[in-house]
Amino acid sequence: MGKILFFLIFSVHTQAWAFHLETYGVGYGLMSSGLFTESVTSDGKTSLYGSFSFHFLTGHLRWTDDTFKYGVRMGYTMIPRETADGAAKVTQLLISPQFGVPFGGSRQFLWNTGLSLLRTESKGQGGQVVVNNGSGTAVFYRPSDTSTSLLINLETGVNYQFSGGWFSSADLLFNGLLGDKRNVSLFLSIGYSWGQGVSSSDYGYPSEGRY
Repeated sequence: MGKILFFLIFSVHTQAWAFHLETYGVGYGLMSSGLFTESVTSDGKTSLYGSFSFHFLTGHLRWTDDTFKYGVRMGYTMIPRETADGAAKVTQLLISPQFGVPFGGSRQFLWNTGLSLLRTESKGQGGQVVVNNGSGTAVFYRPSDTSTSLLINLETGVNYQFSGGWFSSADLLFNGLLGDKRNVSLFLSIGYSWGQGVSSSDYGYPSEGRY
């Protein structure tokens, strides 16, 4: 029994030593939903790129076992976006657990993939709005309740580590791939990270500094 207990303690200690926090940081992100969906803009033009209507404050954590990377990104829209008709204000929370593999000859480039959770909250503004109705006007009442939705996305993208701790990333979020309502979103972010236990030489930079 004692030998088994010693083996378990040694195994957990070894794994904990091999699996350590590598970086943590904060950043700013933009999301465009409906990336390849045709839509007509206000000036009558057709666009396939959507618009970057959501702005996120992001937090980043990443662990490593010296071969692969395991991370999570959290993003929140600090300033709610008002819908086009002004009927509601929308906020989003994005949680993205990710598995990463370095590529490109150094650890500057990191390919990430994983499943992300997107929570959308819509708060109705309430009140009424007067709109044109033929030769006259009509009064419509706006909702005042709050609704939420949860969406699971398949997420994949590339992270690039600059010198001095700065990084950027571009990720595609896919949902509804097997259904009729398929959607692709693009998430772009830039941020700053602090590191623990990893020298900048791992990213192709001189070993004097850390990122």
